[in-house]
Formats: sequence, C-alpha cells, structure tokens
Amino acid sequence: MRIVLSVMIFTLLAGCGANSTANGGGTANQAANGAADAGDKEVSDARLKAEDMLGSLKNWARVSYAKTGVAPKTLTGDIDGGGGKVSADDLKNEHYQVRDVVYKKPDMERGALACEPLAGAEYGYGAVYFNYAGGESDYEWYDTKEKLEDALKAFQTAK
Repeated sequence: MRIVLSVMIFTLLAGCGANSTANGGGTANQAANGAADAGDKEVSDARLKAEDMLGSLKNWARVSYAKTGVAPKTLTGDIDGGGGKVSADDLKNEHYQVRDVVYKKPDMERGALACEPLAGAEYGYGAVYFNYAGGESDYEWYDTKEKLEDALKAFQTAK
C-alpha cells in the first residue's frame, strides 16, 4: 500500500511539470509543435528537458530563500552571498543554457529563471516564473530573445 501511494504521489508530481504553459497556453509539446516547425519532436522533447532543468534549479533558489529569507540573485553563488550554490555544469544540457540570474518581482515573493537555446533559435527561449513560498510555477516559451527580454523586464517592474 505504501509503495503504491508513493508511486501515485510521484506520478502526480511529475505530471505537474508537464502541465506548463507555452506562449500563453498549452504544454511545451504543443508549443514546440506549433511554434517551431510543426511536428518537430526533437524540439518538443528538448523543451520538456529544459522545463525539468528549470524546475530543479527553481527548487535550489527556493531552498536558498528558505535558508536566508532573502531571494537569491544568482544560482551559482554561495548561499550566504545571495546565491543558490548550484554547480555551473548544472546550468546547461545539450540544448539549453540557463542564465545564472534569479529575476525578482518587486513587491511580491516571486522569482524567475530563463534559458536560451544552444542548439539554434528554433528551439525557443524559456522562462519559469515561480512563487518562493509554495513553489507554484508557470513555464513560458518565447520565439525570440527580444520577446524573452521584454517579458523579464515586465516581470521585474510589475507592481
């Protein structure tokens, strides 16, 4: 009974990462299929892996915040110095590089992380916006770096 319950909880939690938004709605698979060459399974799979990586790094930022009470500024810095103490190697995979910046929304307890494609612009630019306290997250995908920058700027200046 305990094993079955554990498997059910893990399955439920794993499914939450796949239920992300992309360009305003849908999953990363749907966005990849629509935004970057319809039917391109490689892009879709790469985006899902990027979302997993962003989700893991988001959790590191949340742990740093829980330990210090201050939102981290970077992922790789020392926790006492405003970082998440993540290895630089953990910021990339074969398709994406996560920026070593933790973006902060003023007047709220929210953060954001962003990633850029290593394999070509057709893979898109991703971001995860999250609550420090509860961990709720929204994943967004952007067709261009400019759209990502505009979204991050709006996030950092929203009140």
